[in-house]
Order: sequence, then structure tokens, then C-alpha cells
Amino acid sequence: MCGILGNFGYIEHEDFSAHLKDVYDLLSRRGPDQVNIIDIENFLAVHSRLIVQGNENDGIQPMRYKDIIILYNGNLYNKDSLRLALKEHGYIFKGISDTEVVAAAIHKWGNKAFEKFNGFFSIACFNVIKKTLTLARDRLGQKPLYYCNNDKSVFFGSTENLVPKNFIGDIRKESFYDFIVYGFIPSPNTMFNNLFSVNPGSYIEFYTKEKKICINEEYQYWKPVINNEI
Repeated sequence: MCGILGNFGYIEHEDFSAHLKDVYDLLSRRGPDQVNIIDIENFLAVHSRLIVQGNENDGIQPMRYKDIIILYNGNLYNKDSLRLALKEHGYIFKGISDTEVVAAAIHKWGNKAFEKFNGFFSIACFNVIKKTLTLARDRLGQKPLYYCNNDKSVFFGSTENLVPKNFIGDIRKESFYDFIVYGFIPSPNTMFNNLFSVNPGSYIEFYTKEKKICINEEYQYWKPVINNEI
């Protein structure tokens, strides 16, 4: 279990630092072994890590791999086969963590990499060249990932309480009815009007244009196959 928190867009560093101070304890509980921050271009992000694979020097996040930066929470079951496939394309790995495999796969295949991942994960990926932020979630949505945005920036986090309260908006009344009917609140909705969950098996991309945050339509990279045959 790891913690992810970040902002893409136009926000004062002092505001982000103040928010990080408010939620630091919540963030570090999800990853007590390491907490690291990155500040590049219009991208600010923090990752708290629970070390499961490798050691403290292997798989450090946020991880920069050439022109991409990733924050990753999860586990890939097919990391070994993906590592071998990437080595055939000339990729070299420094450690044994699946984080490095995730970063190399996204560098090689772009958003098509999500279709190749077999596991559970939430990923935030910033492309330094294209100036885009991609948020992705595993096929069944085992790992949570939330976001909220306005015209100037988008906040994202691995739990709802990591996102600034002044961003999430008022309580969404319809969510009460959803919870009564279904026993949960269907994604992408949450209890708040301006806080959303990335849909399972999907990714969403943000970019800047004329100092404003724009959103590409969410793309569903995986759908369950329903077979009615008995």
C-alpha cells in the first residue's frame, strides 16, 4: 500500500506545501518507509511508499524514466514477462521493482501499456515533453484514485481525504440515494460534486491550453467479456 498526492496546472507552491502539511500524516500512513516529492514544470507530486519489493534504493518514487514521471501504487503479476519483453526492445533495468517495469512499459507503449498490465494498480503519469497528466486504474478498480479540477489545476490522490476540501465542492445529494439503492456510490461519482473517481479499467488525460486545464474524454481500455453460454 502506497500513498499518492499531486497537482498538475497552475497553483502556488505555498498553497500546495500548506495542504501537504495538513495531510502528511494521512499520506505517510499509506507508505511509512519513504516519502518523496517532485516539482517539475507545472507538476507537483508526493509519493509515500511501503517497501514490498527491492530495498530503499530500488523503486524510489516519484520515478522519472526518460521523459515520463510516474507515481504508482499496486502490484503487477506479469512484471517478469513484461520485463523480458522490454529487454528485447533494448530497455535496461537497474533493480527488481515492478515500478521500473511500469515506467518502462508506459515509455515504450504509451497508454496502450495499461492494456498489458495484469494486476491491481493506480497510476499517475506526467509526460514532461507533451505536458500531459494521465491517471489510470486497474481493470476491476481494486486500487482507488480520485481527482478534482477547476480551470487552473487538477488535484489527484489515492484517497478522498487527500484532496483539498476547497476543491471538492458541496455534498452531492444524489449520492445518498445511490448508497441506499446500491450499497455504494457508482464510479465516477463520490459524495462530493467536484470529486471524482477514475473508473475501473480506464484512464483519463489532462493537458494545458492557454493556461487552462483541459480534459480528454475518459478511455475505457478494458471491458469484461460476458459469455451467456452455459
